Amino acid sequence: MHAITRALTFCLIKNLTVCSVNLRMVFVETWVYNYHKHEENIVTNGVFTYVAINELGKPIRIIKNNQDCSI
Repeated sequence: MHAITRALTFCLIKNLTVCSVNLRMVFVETWVYNYHKHEENIVTNGVFTYVAINELGKPIRIIKNNQDCSI
């Protein structure tokens, strides 16, 4: 007998300012539910952090929609 599963992915986007640098953090989790075993388990998770940098790896200011933004 094959187990029937359902996969669910959750995502939370958080914009933060740390030490005058704007960050965008994306939190991701994927869960599966096994109907045969009546179990729910997390199968993967991660946190992705985005910041604009220059060729030296330093945070830079960018222009977005004609507005100066630090990212």
